[in-house]
Amino acid sequence: MGLRQRASALAAIVTRKAREWFWVVRLLVGLLIAFCTLACGAFSSVLIFAPPPKNPPLARCFGIVMVLVCIWVLSLGFRLITNRPNYGGLLSPLLLRLVAVSMAAMPIFLIVTGRDTSWSLLQQLQAALSILGSAGMWRLVAWRKVMVQGVRSNISFEADGYAAAQFKR
Repeated sequence: MGLRQRASALAAIVTRKAREWFWVVRLLVGLLIAFCTLACGAFSSVLIFAPPPKNPPLARCFGIVMVLVCIWVLSLGFRLITNRPNYGGLLSPLLLRLVAVSMAAMPIFLIVTGRDTSWSLLQQLQAALSILGSAGMWRLVAWRKVMVQGVRSNISFEADGYAAAQFKR
């Protein structure tokens, strides 16, 4: 492979465009996310402005956290609608790992503490699906890491080849 071919291959790797969804799908999913998030934010704001009398400070803190999470999810919906570059996904690998740990930890914690004795078959199935979803998220993070490292190794290989070609002259 010649130097020009390697340089064009390197340029193709570096300037690779992010996958774009069909605009109707992006719009509908983004609007659904935005509607659900706005509803959850409105319901969570009740905890801030009209907390239950049992423990008002805790309810207000929980309400503030929930409203902040809703604002963040609303920004994800906005990024989805506007098709902003996401460099691999809407969620970062760290956040995917945190969600995966929480999805796996909750059913396992409930089983270990013995709270699963009164569960119906549907609740047991939901716990199993939560653990499987967690494993799927870990796999997604690992796949993204391999893809990014593959692109980086191609870039370093091409750069090393270019340097070696320059050195041979």
